[in-house]
Amino acid sequence: MRHFILASICSVFVFLGCAGVAQETSTDEANDVVQNSESSWFTDKVVEIITTEPLSALVAAIVGIFIVPVLQNIAHRSRINKIFSGVRIERGHKKNSIMMLGLGGSGKTTLSRRICGDMNKAASEETKTFKLFEGKATNGSQVYDFYISDYEGQNVGTLITGFIQQQLQERSPFRFGDVNSLILVVDVVGHKAELDDVPPSEHPSIKEIDGDRVQESVLQWNRTALDAIFGMHTVGSLRYVCLYVNKRDRLANWNNATEQKIRKSFNDLAEDLRRRCFTIDEQGIENQYAVFDFMIGSAAEQVPVELLDKLQALSVPLDENIDVVKQRLATADE
Repeated sequence: MRHFILASICSVFVFLGCAGVAQETSTDEANDVVQNSESSWFTDKVVEIITTEPLSALVAAIVGIFIVPVLQNIAHRSRINKIFSGVRIERGHKKNSIMMLGLGGSGKTTLSRRICGDMNKAASEETKTFKLFEGKATNGSQVYDFYISDYEGQNVGTLITGFIQQQLQERSPFRFGDVNSLILVVDVVGHKAELDDVPPSEHPSIKEIDGDRVQESVLQWNRTALDAIFGMHTVGSLRYVCLYVNKRDRLANWNNATEQKIRKSFNDLAEDLRRRCFTIDEQGIENQYAVFDFMIGSAAEQVPVELLDKLQALSVPLDENIDVVKQRLATADE
């Protein structure tokens, strides 16, 4: 109850902040807002507020810890009689809702399309804060449905705003507690806007990893940011976490020494992610609830077979996800 009250206060605080911003809009902008739905207006204003430094990290943490659980409560309690109607899969299929994170230009969209098996794959949904890709894979008679949410922007505030927006959607496979995998994409080559329209396979090679780019990723995905991100997941549903270092193909003279240098550069981030795949019981014993991988590859060339294997192996059947949600609802009622 205490957390719910605090969450409500935080929600009101963000809403009032949005209202203050709205009062400052011009007449033309106000007319545009009126034409949009109430939820779209709210989402746009949240983006505007929490992506403004220095509020981004603070609000991201507040939203991740307090506001998202409130939305989860509202969303699931209103859908008890039609539980899990948001997941668009057929009986017998297995589902994996994959949250794809990374700095702009790190290769998230390319990797998402690789996982879907179609490099020309268009997003089934696209907003200011995320793109949704939907793909299928088969292994024998088993069919896997992949839902990949590729979040836009350079900060955690935008990510959380996109996640909130998904909570308000009737048929979203990214409801609180429904995310099964988290892939954090980092890269070793700085992003250049002039290469945005150039196919990744035609990007020039470099001799050394870009230390500034590595540092940018490490600073962005710090412990506070990871706390907020993992606050949006539940132990019952999250099964897989992967730190994927992209753009290996851009490095000339690839060798073991280069690989070890990359692993050392991202070692602290990898360890922070790995530790969050465990819970600690009352006796102080660690219990692993999610598999962790640290991979280096090139989305421009191919997706690692081991990544696809893990995404399939750790997918969940519909019936299992229903049980997880029912258990979560029962716990919330206690």
